[in-house]
Amino acid sequence: EYLTFDRKATVYSQIRDQKKAIELEKQALAIDSTCQQCIMNIGWFYYADLDYKNALPFYNKILAQNPYSTKTMINRGYCYAALAEYDKAIADFDTILKTNPKIIDVIVKKGEVRFQQNRFASACNNFEDLKGLNDSLRDYYIAKYCDNREVTNYYPNGKIEYKGAYKNGQRDGKVTEYYESGKIKLESQFENGKEAGKVKEY
Repeated sequence: EYLTFDRKATVYSQIRDQKKAIELEKQALAIDSTCQQCIMNIGWFYYADLDYKNALPFYNKILAQNPYSTKTMINRGYCYAALAEYDKAIADFDTILKTNPKIIDVIVKKGEVRFQQNRFASACNNFEDLKGLNDSLRDYYIAKYCDNREVTNYYPNGKIEYKGAYKNGQRDGKVTEYYESGKIKLESQFENGKEAGKVKEY
């Protein structure tokens, strides 16, 4: 009997009535509480309705049963990002990229989240990972977030961790890394995206 509600829910989702789809899927779940497809669908329907907070518990249930569901983890990471739970989003994205390092959407989203965290240099490094996968997309995001500006990472205490710059879409000029105390750790020089000259360590 639960299949009747499940099938109807899918139809309503296809016509973009996610709230009705969720209602029907919950009825199916009430009939068969072990229905994993029902749990999965409710998560998707909440996500499609941009209700990220309510999608999360269902994604968590799915991943508890199947921790290798890449699509579920990607969507959960997107939910965390939308809810400004950036560290949790990055944790999901890192887990995905360890086994699937060429998923372009995840690379981009991770870079955008790093930017929201004010970790600008890390964001630019993420966008650099697009090189060879989608060069035009790499150029777009570098131009949007990194080009002709100083990019900086900060420690949680507010002190600078990394400082560098981009010019014409390439790393260019002096790059400085710092200890958490604020003292300089390392200095290097880039020209047209390539390291040039000696690296000075402190």
